[in-house]
Amino acid sequence: MFLPFNVTGIRRYQKASAVARLSLPINYAFVDAIAEFMNHVGVEDGGQTMISIEFFPHRKVLSVPRDATAFYQRGDWVDWHAMIGYGQREELDGWVRDWAHRLTDKVIDLERADDGVSDNLKTGGRNGYWYMGNDVDRKQLWGTNYDRLRALKRKYDPDSIFHSWFPITPS
Repeated sequence: MFLPFNVTGIRRYQKASAVARLSLPINYAFVDAIAEFMNHVGVEDGGQTMISIEFFPHRKVLSVPRDATAFYQRGDWVDWHAMIGYGQREELDGWVRDWAHRLTDKVIDLERADDGVSDNLKTGGRNGYWYMGNDVDRKQLWGTNYDRLRALKRKYDPDSIFHSWFPITPS
């Protein structure tokens, strides 16, 4: 399914978050956002763009305590990802980034307004940090594990030879 979107040589941007449930207003927001994107970028350059929604049971993942693994951002949520491809048009970089952030903000606002989900289950976009590079608040991303991870980084990799999209600074 993803192969038609997996072309090389085009500009890309990604944004992701999660919601407690996929409500009709949130679905409409995705459709409206794609329509806005295609109207602005065009089908020829924007045709490599998609929004994917992941549904999978979380019971097993949630059975592992958050502090038992490095990855803190886990919950009984529906994850969604905007994988944006837009040809070779460098002049669109800022617009695409702003479009992705507007979409995320809209989805977060719709979730907050959803009376069918109790406030303690709403994500509030708290795991919408993927693919944002150095702008990510590491403490929020890694949660209560961050201080422990920094200490491990200081002990085993003080020169940061090994790192991920979200490098951990040694303490």
